[in-house]
Amino acid sequence: MGHPNPQGIWTLVRVWLAGTALALAPLLLLEDMDFLFREIFFSPKFWPDWAAIPISIAVGVGAVTWVRLRRCWDVVPRLEVNAQRLTRHLIFFILSVYAVSKVLRTQFRVPYVQLDTPLGDVQGYMLAWRFFGYSHGHEVFVALGEWVGPALLLFWPTTTLGACITAVVMANVVVVNFTHDLPVQRFSSCLLALTLYLVFLDGRRLLNFFILNQPVPPRQRPAPLIQSPWGYAAAKGAWMTLALCYSVTYIAFGDSRPTPIAGAWAVQSSGAGLADPWWAVYFERGVKDYYPGSIRNEAGGRPERFHYEMDVADHQLHMIFSNSASVGKNFHGSYELEDGDRLRLRGMLGEQTVDMRLVRKY
Repeated sequence: MGHPNPQGIWTLVRVWLAGTALALAPLLLLEDMDFLFREIFFSPKFWPDWAAIPISIAVGVGAVTWVRLRRCWDVVPRLEVNAQRLTRHLIFFILSVYAVSKVLRTQFRVPYVQLDTPLGDVQGYMLAWRFFGYSHGHEVFVALGEWVGPALLLFWPTTTLGACITAVVMANVVVVNFTHDLPVQRFSSCLLALTLYLVFLDGRRLLNFFILNQPVPPRQRPAPLIQSPWGYAAAKGAWMTLALCYSVTYIAFGDSRPTPIAGAWAVQSSGAGLADPWWAVYFERGVKDYYPGSIRNEAGGRPERFHYEMDVADHQLHMIFSNSASVGKNFHGSYELEDGDRLRLRGMLGEQTVDMRLVRKY
């Protein structure tokens, strides 16, 4: 029995990587679209988050098995070209959502109650979100990295540059996600892996250019799927337009919704006789017609959660606390906005009649 051929083993590794990328890229897009489908059509998840990685690895193993058993080594270059084409276009499509959301200032929204939380009590997730969302200029700068790099991937001559830029951007995203305990660690890591696969395909050229200081030949351009230059340009423009429309639709359905009283409010007066007066009230933006909120009885105090319901036409407001110990703080009454910065609440707080006056903080 002979020794394994190193060249053959390396070719099978390339087949496995190409097969895995061919499956992983569309599965990540399907996972990304799952949220949008749930917002528009139905509530249950139709695609489990954990499934993309094992399925992709299995497809890669299947590709290796097929090529090895049939000894069809001539399909390997075509397999890599197709994997590269699909990966390049889907990375741009997926990252466009995150780039547009930063430009529109919708990604890094922080609950109003977090703005009054002492810095030492802020979790890494909210700390990162507040930092990235503090300056719109910084958001636009990050968005450019998430859009320019992937946009360069769409064109064969600039794929290497686009892959290098996108790899740096995604590496930073992955590190922040892990070090600040953000909940998209696996998804961002998969996007980074796909980008590194594109870098890997140009690995020898990059090694010669950056490390060995040797001449680098041009990339070998595969036969284009669309022969006409006008048709090629139209196809690229249509794909970029589709990505932009998808991004705007995703944000329109996924973004939280404001109410007339959404914000952080400091209590100026709460009426006489309240045993446990409020210090601040936070009416958060809503998600899927659910509007959360919280109160604090003192600066830096632990917030007590509630959800609120509104009748905007009749200016009616109901605040229902989730903690059974705070049921006596349920509010049922009316609200009145004055110049958008002053709020008056009149009604029943538990069994007490109240007339609260609040002023907007944020």
